[in-house]
Amino acid sequence: MGLESKPSDLGEQLRQIEAKLIEQEHRPWILFWNYVRRKKKWPDENDIRRKASAKAIIWRFFASPTTLAIASGGLLGLATLFFLWKQNKHFEVQNDLFELQNDKIETQNLRVEQQTHLIEASRRSSQMFIMGEVLSDLNQELENKTNESRILSSSLVGRIRSLNQAMKPYRYMENDELIKTPLSPERGQLLVALLNSDIDIDFLSEKILSFSNLSYAEMRDERPNFFLIYNANLNFTEFSGTNFNLSEFSGCTFDNANLNSTFFNGCDLVETSFKNAKLNGASFYSAKMHRADLTGADLSNCILSKSVLEDVIMRDVNLDGAMVDRKDWFTYVRDSLKVIGIEKLSEQYSLVENKTKETFNSEVWYKIVQN
Repeated sequence: MGLESKPSDLGEQLRQIEAKLIEQEHRPWILFWNYVRRKKKWPDENDIRRKASAKAIIWRFFASPTTLAIASGGLLGLATLFFLWKQNKHFEVQNDLFELQNDKIETQNLRVEQQTHLIEASRRSSQMFIMGEVLSDLNQELENKTNESRILSSSLVGRIRSLNQAMKPYRYMENDELIKTPLSPERGQLLVALLNSDIDIDFLSEKILSFSNLSYAEMRDERPNFFLIYNANLNFTEFSGTNFNLSEFSGCTFDNANLNSTFFNGCDLVETSFKNAKLNGASFYSAKMHRADLTGADLSNCILSKSVLEDVIMRDVNLDGAMVDRKDWFTYVRDSLKVIGIEKLSEQYSLVENKTKETFNSEVWYKIVQN
């Protein structure tokens, strides 16, 4: 009986050894092949080799250290990405809060700035009361029948000069916003009042205007009869849209002034300086501009028809859209009027006949356009 059991025991041992080998198999193709053909190769459901093939593929593809490492690494990576995403969202919320806080601070600073300038504007407005007193005294002196020369006393001249100096430019609210460039409307109003007061013009120019600071004076949309001002410093003034027709500004300086859409028709502008001035849409029809300096000025869309430009300096000016009255304008002002800087401009611009813009006396005008 013992001898008969040996073959069975030996077969069982071989199956166990084979099962262990199957279970330890790591080659993917063999693993897959053993598992797919397990029922055919080992019909007995209890065959340990059949179970070993299933264990091997499970261990190889689902429970091996490599698979677990990859899986755990993937989970860890996903977890890391999740926390990074959460942290990034937190930073975004924090940045939004910072931006909101900065906006509030900027708004607060703007309000403080506006309040400061409003206080300044209020303080400046008190100068109007002082100007009223000065102009009242001015009228009294001019109405004095003994004052046939139409001049003012030295004390009143001193008060006018002091008042002018006190009228410093400032920023004020316009359309719910502070204007960008500080201006002084009071200086503009004082200038208009003096020019319309019928003071002797030579006295006004020599004793008052020549000592006055009219920089950044604002005088928009004024319609005075005419001005007679000589050698006055009108730099940085705001005279946009003002009607200066038939006025005289000989020797005056309008450097860096805003003179857009201003009317200088028929004006005497001899030796007047307009360096870097804004003259877009301004009209110089029939103006006398001998030896005027227009260096760096913006003359776009302005009217230069019939203007006398003898010895005028026109370096680096913008002439785009300007109107002239001669088809040979560039040649004429170069050869006959000796305009300085016209050579370079004639290379940048050309002339076309203007058929749409309204002209004076049905004249034929030509528009200057860029090449």
